[in-house]
Amino acid sequence: MMMKNLNFLAILVIGTFTFLSFQGCDKDKDEIIEDITPEISCKLSGVEWETNVAAGLTSSIVAITATKGKEVILLSIPAKEVGDYPIDIITTNASYTPIIDSISNTYLAFEGEVKITSINTLRTQIQGSFNFKAANATTLDTIHITEGVLKNIPMK
Repeated sequence: MMMKNLNFLAILVIGTFTFLSFQGCDKDKDEIIEDITPEISCKLSGVEWETNVAAGLTSSIVAITATKGKEVILLSIPAKEVGDYPIDIITTNASYTPIIDSISNTYLAFEGEVKITSINTLRTQIQGSFNFKAANATTLDTIHITEGVLKNIPMK
């Protein structure tokens, strides 16, 4: 009788261990299939602007590019670190180009900020926010980019 209790206890322990092991695998599986699509969104002079076409490059600076049709938003910061980066035109800058084919249409930021709120080193992605005011040197028009969100931007 004692041998049957030990066998039952052994089966119970192995079964529990196996069950818990598979539970751990499910959590990893959920993390793997989590949405990691890069997205950039903002309000461009009050109008919603969003794209999932975004890329980031790292060298001595971090350059984040978002494209939507023929429009481009470019953000450039001096380091791949969590922090606030005020736009100063020299080390941190931003721009908006409504038509890629025409550089004269580019609006260069003169005020604003890029914030990197987290860096996922495992997936090499950054999250953050941005806002800026920019002027077009040709037309002297200005635009305001507000409520900018950086989500899952890949970095190399």
